[in-house]
Amino acid sequence: MAYAAQGVEDRGRDAAPAWRQLPYEGSFIVGDQIGVTGHDLLAACARAGIGEGAVVVWGPPGMAGVAGGRERIEVVLESVLAAAEELARVL
Repeated sequence: MAYAAQGVEDRGRDAAPAWRQLPYEGSFIVGDQIGVTGHDLLAACARAGIGEGAVVVWGPPGMAGVAGGRERIEVVLESVLAAAEELARVL
């Protein structure tokens, strides 16, 4: 979710952003990190005007179903949802 939020935030760049790494601070705060990065993604989408027409963002590298270049926001969000569903199955 953090990469997806950054891809939305940096959508106006000519080149892919330098992807910021989310620090690993231990297993006890993963839930908080998911909550914060989810909020960041929602806020970035709101600022980008998601829902008001086609929005193209930078697709995070290594995300399933995303090439890592420019992607439609729908493709990125579907990949985030699929990853969240997989995480829910594992947990």
